Amino acid sequence: MEISTIMLDSDIFLVIKGVTEYRQIMIRDIISIQTADKYISIRTTSGAKHTFLSSIKEVSKYLVNFIKVDKGFLVNRYYIMSLTKNPKDNDKYILAMSDGASGVYRTEISSYLAKKVMEQL
Repeated sequence: MEISTIMLDSDIFLVIKGVTEYRQIMIRDIISIQTADKYISIRTTSGAKHTFLSSIKEVSKYLVNFIKVDKGFLVNRYYIMSLTKNPKDNDKYILAMSDGASGVYRTEISSYLAKKVMEQL
């Protein structure tokens, strides 16, 4: 897939062009991006989850406000709400992110990754 950016009304969009689809996603609406094999999955504030054939390396070129949580996991720093130790497992942390509406998206990460996230904040 070809990935490019365009400017529209002073907002930057991530534009993904493929054989069967064309999608514009406002970068400020992206909560997180994860990889799975040759695909990336983009979670947005609308609750949508978009999956595309692309690499996270290619997409990350356009994302300046994102934190690398893991090799295949980026989060938008503006949606991070908290990073706390998991009370059930001291070697794990819970990364909580706002979904931009009324909910919270949580994911568990290792203490090593939690330290890397804190260094990037």
